[in-house]
Amino acid sequence: MPENTMSDWRSLLSDETRHLQNKTADKEAEVRLFRMFEPDVVPGLLQIPEYARACLNHDGRLDDAPDDLDDAIQARMRRQEILHDETKRFHFVITEATLRHRYCSTSGMLAQLDRLLSSLSLPNAQLGVIGFDATYKVGP
Repeated sequence: MPENTMSDWRSLLSDETRHLQNKTADKEAEVRLFRMFEPDVVPGLLQIPEYARACLNHDGRLDDAPDDLDDAIQARMRRQEILHDETKRFHFVITEATLRHRYCSTSGMLAQLDRLLSSLSLPNAQLGVIGFDATYKVGP
């Protein structure tokens, strides 16, 4: 990774992880239509706590990152309240690989898959999965 990119990343992480979740929530409050594509992980708005811990802990393994993981997970879970705001629309697209990457325990992954299935019942949310057999014109 080029040095300036690593510096920018460290600078971003020097902020508390919880604070970054709260800043994201502030931005999300202003948005009416969400279009999210994630090729490798479940989008944060659909994560369960155990899965979120694995994702956020991975980010916090860099030197000088603050240790506020529990607060960051709670902030990420609070962000999900926005899914119940029916004035907002959510279009999530993930790849089949996202469903197969094991970021947490087997029971956690089963709970995460259940969470994805339950998101299908939200009247303002859609979830699409790009299968392994899809032909890409441009890679994810």
